[in-house]
Amino acid sequence: VKLAPTEDYFYLFLGRALLEQARTIQDPIKREARLKEAEEVLTRARNLNPYNPDHTANLARLYRNWADMTADPQKRQELLQKSLDFYNQVTRISPNNAILHNEKAFVYMLLGQKDKALETIQHSLALDNLYEQTWLLLGDYYRTEGQWEKAAEAYEKAVEIAPNLVQAYSALGFVYAQMGQWEKAVEANRKVLEIAPNDYISHRNLALLYSQMGLIDQAIAEAQEALRLAPPADKPLLESFIDQLEQKKGEGGK
Repeated sequence: VKLAPTEDYFYLFLGRALLEQARTIQDPIKREARLKEAEEVLTRARNLNPYNPDHTANLARLYRNWADMTADPQKRQELLQKSLDFYNQVTRISPNNAILHNEKAFVYMLLGQKDKALETIQHSLALDNLYEQTWLLLGDYYRTEGQWEKAAEAYEKAVEIAPNLVQAYSALGFVYAQMGQWEKAVEANRKVLEIAPNDYISHRNLALLYSQMGLIDQAIAEAQEALRLAPPADKPLLESFIDQLEQKKGEGGK
């Protein structure tokens, strides 16, 4: 920036670096100062080249992430609204970019504007119905609404397009369990472990599923594997769960 003060891309990368650095700062006052610095730098980039959609998109992302890092509900809403304003601007500049429409839909979801979120996701699918992230987002939308069958259909479409999409298989495991389709839930979690063998959450989910199905030996095996991989804060609960399973096995479980 010092050597080329009118090069907008240098400000773009500096702004991104400041945002990432802000994520690592625990002190809220110092973090807020770094976020404001990122705001100034990204605004400078946009002022230098207002027709480059990257700059407007990065401001939208800055305010969305800033909202995630604030504890004040009113300020959070204000930041999300700022984010939405910039997403509206950038989708006018770049109207055929499904990624940007997806990001805007996510902000609508955070704002509780459900109809707008669904409308935007559907518009994104109209632009590109082979983009797996849009189907994943649609599944997330229906999952938050408790519409399990529609969520499952969306996640299934996502893994049809991208067979190694861990997030979709993990979500499918949850949705199938909510629908009482235990075998399908097990299969989805097993698929996660084929791709990511050390996925703690999937081992834990399988332990719960096998317990629900009365398969106590399998439940214990998965719970022990989950315990091995679990973060320290989760270990006491898993140890207690394993004790319960051992007790159930002693009472005649399989």
